[in-house]
Parts: sequence; structure tokens; C-alpha cells
Amino acid sequence: MATIAEVQQQVATLTEAEQRQLRATLPPPGGAQLGRVWYLVISVLSILAFSSGAAAFSLYRAGSSGDGAIFLGVTTTIVGGLVGLLAPSPVSQT
Repeated sequence: MATIAEVQQQVATLTEAEQRQLRATLPPPGGAQLGRVWYLVISVLSILAFSSGAAAFSLYRAGSSGDGAIFLGVTTTIVGGLVGLLAPSPVSQT
């Protein structure tokens, strides 16, 4: 199996017409593939948010406020990313 760099080099050697034909024969990713990637990203961010929030809480309870503040910052950043991904786009037509 070829590496990505090898495939990119092979595609670069194709003529413009051959590249257009290749793009026409390769279907764009469908909804099922995009849905899997979306659920993977959301799941990983949710797990990270929960685990870093739990770590921040347990460090605060243990009296280690410096480390807890770091985890609290990580948690709020991850939650902000999740909210940004789940919010509707301001330029969407729906």
C-alpha cells in the first residue's frame, strides 16, 4: 500500500485532464462517513471535557488549587469548542 506522500507525487505527475477525470470518478464523502467523523469528534471532546472537569474538581477538593485551575482552563476551552461545533452557523440559510 502506498503512503500519502507517494500518492500525492503520483497525482502531481498527472495532466490536468487526468486530474479532472480522477476527481470525477472519486465520489465525495457521503453522509454516513461525515456522520461517523462528526460523532467521533463530538465523543472525544465530550470525554475530554468530562475527564478534565472531574480532574479539576478532584484537585480542588484535594486542596491543589494551582493544578485544578489548569484543568479548569482546559475544561472551559473544550466546552467552548463543543458549543462552537454544535451552534448553528451564522451564515446558514436554515
